[in-house]
Amino acid sequence: MPYKLVSCHDGYYVQNMDTGHRYSSEPLSYEKARAQLRILNNVASHEHAHHHSRDPHKFAQDVVEHMRKGTLTRAAKKHHETPLEFAEDILEHPAEYSLRMRRKAQFLKNIQRKPH
Repeated sequence: MPYKLVSCHDGYYVQNMDTGHRYSSEPLSYEKARAQLRILNNVASHEHAHHHSRDPHKFAQDVVEHMRKGTLTRAAKKHHETPLEFAEDILEHPAEYSLRMRRKAQFLKNIQRKPH
């Protein structure tokens, strides 16, 4: 598969061997990086087996396109914030929010493009 674990001083990244693209903005623990590696490899092997032409680098964007605007967006609107601003508030004060809301906030943070 075209992905590998790359070690750094803080943890690990999953990197595409062909393009050099890293799939997280921050270093991950070994367990989380292995899980992400398994997911990416499963997606890549599934696409290869079914001859999909979808770009694996746009996996997160494809997921977001099919997501419903749900509880995170509604809650952000109630607080007069964008979903990303609200997600940052959730991650700063996790004890105030449910596990599901924290996971949605973390997902939204993870899929944001970081400037190089």
